[in-house]
Parts: sequence; C-alpha cells; structure tokens
Amino acid sequence: MAAISTVAATATPKPAPNVQTSAIAELAGKKVAVTGTLSLMTRAEAKAHILAAGAIPTGSVSKATDLLILGANAGSKLRTAKQLGIKTLNEDQFLRLIQDDRAPEQAKLIGALSDFLPRYQQMLAALEAHPDVRILVNHVAPPASEADIRAVHKHLGAELDPAILNFHRQCDGLSLMWVTTDNPNGDSNNTRFNDYHPGDGAINIFPLKKTFIEADWNDIHYFDFMKDHADDQEFAGKSYQLWDFSKSLRVFDEFNIYNMAGFVMIAAEGEPLNPPVSIGDDHGACWTDARLTDFESYMETVLATYGSIAARRRILLEYAGHQKKPLRLDQRHWQAQPTELAKVLDEVRERQN
Repeated sequence: MAAISTVAATATPKPAPNVQTSAIAELAGKKVAVTGTLSLMTRAEAKAHILAAGAIPTGSVSKATDLLILGANAGSKLRTAKQLGIKTLNEDQFLRLIQDDRAPEQAKLIGALSDFLPRYQQMLAALEAHPDVRILVNHVAPPASEADIRAVHKHLGAELDPAILNFHRQCDGLSLMWVTTDNPNGDSNNTRFNDYHPGDGAINIFPLKKTFIEADWNDIHYFDFMKDHADDQEFAGKSYQLWDFSKSLRVFDEFNIYNMAGFVMIAAEGEPLNPPVSIGDDHGACWTDARLTDFESYMETVLATYGSIAARRRILLEYAGHQKKPLRLDQRHWQAQPTELAKVLDEVRERQN
C-alpha cells in the first residue's frame, strides 16, 4: 500500500501512434474492425491508420461493419464476418492498401491456378444467376501471408508446388455451399460442412497453415490403436505402416461428412512438394478407394463441376483406385470437355433421390 500511495488515481492515457497514412477514398466513412494477432503493427497503430485513412474503427463485428482486418488466430469475429458476408483483408493487404513501407512485396503468380480466383468468381456468378440454385455459404478468405508461407515451408523442410502456392496467394481458404431450390431436404439453417447437411455443392478449403501445421486429426483420421497394427497400408504400389500413413494425411477440403480431400504426405516425392491428393471415403476411414490426382487437377475439377459433391464422387471415387494411374485433370482437360451447369443440376437431383 505504501508503494502505490503516490501513484495517481487516474491513469495517463497513452498518446496515439503518429502515423503518416493519408486519406483513402476506398475506406472513407467505412466501419473497420481488427481481429487476431497482428505481426507488423500494434492494435493501437492499426486503429490510428484506420482513422487517418478516413475510416471508423470499431471493436465488434455486426451488419454495420464494412471491413475486417485479420491477424493470426482470428476467432469469433471472423466467424461472424463469414456469416454476414463482410469483406476481409489480411495484414499484408491492409498495409499495401495504406501504402505502408512494411508491406511485403506481392508475389507474382505464374503458371497453374494463377488465375483461379477470377475464374471462381465467374463460376459463382453463374450459380447465383441460376433460378434453381440457392447459395447457403459464400466466403473467400484473404490471401495467405508470406510469413505463413515461410512458416509452412520451414515446418515441411521444403517448398510446396507453385500451383498450391498460387491458389493460397489468391485466397487462403474458400467456403461455398449451395443447394437446388427444389431439394426436398434443403435446410438453409444447417450450413455446417462436417455434418449431415443437404448441400448439393460444397467447397471448404482450409488455410495453408491450418492444413500443414495446425490441424489435429487425432481420433478422427488416425488413432492410437494404429501404432501396434500388424497390417501395413498398401498405397499406390508401396507399403506403409498404418500409423505413419494415416498420420501423414493433411486434409485441405473438408466438404462433406462422408468425403474430404487430402494430401498424402508420406507418398510425396521430390521438390517442390506436390503430394498426391486422394479422397477420404466412409467419413475419412478409407483413402484407397479413390483415383489419385494432384492439387491443380483437384481444384480445376472442383471449378469445372461448380463444386458439385456428386460430380466429385463420380470422377474421383473408385474401388482400389489408388492402384491405377493418377488422373491428370488440368485446365486444358476441362476446356476440351466443359461441363454444363444444367447437367450438374440434373446429376445432383439424381443423388437427392
């Protein structure tokens, strides 16, 4: 008590950071919130930048929020933003927007999937315009930060294939769920991907860091009993211990409770890393009843078939499919045999019945 007796009863407020940001027309009058842990600036500095740009900083996310800036480990505010369709930017993007010198240089996208996002927006527009389609979930996450990409490469001990990086440098996560308007089981209140939802089309791509570092599939895709399992796992002409094989799975698209797409890391060869992609069937219990492919082909297939669950099952699921030659389904393949949305809807209706 003696030690604090001379301390002023009223705390002296900290002065606002001195920032050089100029007014930005794109942010004028907009309500902007921040969530997660920022790595290149403090929360106080972010607030000062928002004010200097002509925007209004807010502490919560609601229908009135125009923009959410994402730091690492974004939580409830991000979930709310997804539900409300609020635009999000990562820290790198925000720093570029305010022309801050600390903004990492934007990587140039060249090669496979370098134009994925604009083509995805075209696909989405076709779904939204169709009178027989109802969109239940639609969220495109900001690009992966270069810091996250470096962290993943350090964790893996190698760089990933350019197609994987091209995708995540456009959107570090993607969520879409749609149903036909006449789906007898349609329920717009149930929008959970890993559930018995009635979605006819679904895409649920995880952030890069979650896929390769953060996701824990213990007691979901691998279990302690596998450590002492006598039988090995046969996969694509090689034999692996079941525990090692199952623990190497890195799910990146958990689009359905029965099926999900994942990298089989134990079977990856060479650099850059382009691990084979397989579909987990029977709630992810079986990863060998699918034709193997690669990330580029998988994403091109998802794009070409409007995210249809039925189409993915028809194209990629096959008993003992891992024993056959991997499928190569790149953009050129789908340009040669485009899929009509009307036929996609016919197929999903057959699945409904």
